Amino acid sequence: DGRVVVKAFLSGMPECMFGFNERSMGTATTGPKQIGPGGGAKDGKKGIALDDCHFHQCVKLNQFEENRTISFVPPDGQFELMGYRITHGVQQPFLVTPLVTPLGRNRLEIKVSIRSAFPHHISASKVTCSIPCPENTATTTVNVTSGKAQFDPTKSCIQWRLRSFAGGHASQSLSVIVETIPGTSLKGANVEDSERGTVAGWKSRPPISLNYKVSMWAASGLEVRFLKVIEKSYKPLRWLRYETLAGDVVVRF
Repeated sequence: DGRVVVKAFLSGMPECMFGFNERSMGTATTGPKQIGPGGGAKDGKKGIALDDCHFHQCVKLNQFEENRTISFVPPDGQFELMGYRITHGVQQPFLVTPLVTPLGRNRLEIKVSIRSAFPHHISASKVTCSIPCPENTATTTVNVTSGKAQFDPTKSCIQWRLRSFAGGHASQSLSVIVETIPGTSLKGANVEDSERGTVAGWKSRPPISLNYKVSMWAASGLEVRFLKVIEKSYKPLRWLRYETLAGDVVVRF
């Protein structure tokens, strides 16, 4: 899910126009429609299909239906100009690769590698990766290439936090040696009798979760092509920011 938020502080009631990049939007029902700079359709390239979209009441809907530009008279202050939902073609900003290796009846190693998939000139912030451990974990030994990681006994997981994460396929990794309490069962796991009380029975484990914030990058591929005030007497100051936030990002392993 995404949204376009506008902060407007304009005198009078000027009409404004907002347009996306040439990979313009269609809908899942009508199909993507490619719009060129002059408003005409361009063939041969696939646009971005919106499964759903809704607009603020100030938007002139007929203008959007004709050429996919958004014409509106903004109210004062901050408001949501447009909300949308895209399910196909969304680029994930990170690739998470986990690996679990049993090292004995009560010992295992968990390795997690995270690689960025956004451009090199962009960086992510507030990256947090939660890696589950067996509920009967006794001790953990954690090593990371960057950031800080520690075991949270109340949630039976490793919390790995990174202040920033570079783009351009940068990679960071975590390795943890987990030792469980000998002779105890793994709660909630699908454990066969021969594996009961061993790390080999840790099969129905919770997923890894990932949270992050990526500024100046949109996972949908939508980009603002123009934002202007129609009246010639206006010379407004314009400021633009892209932001991608994690929703429910989970990785099963």
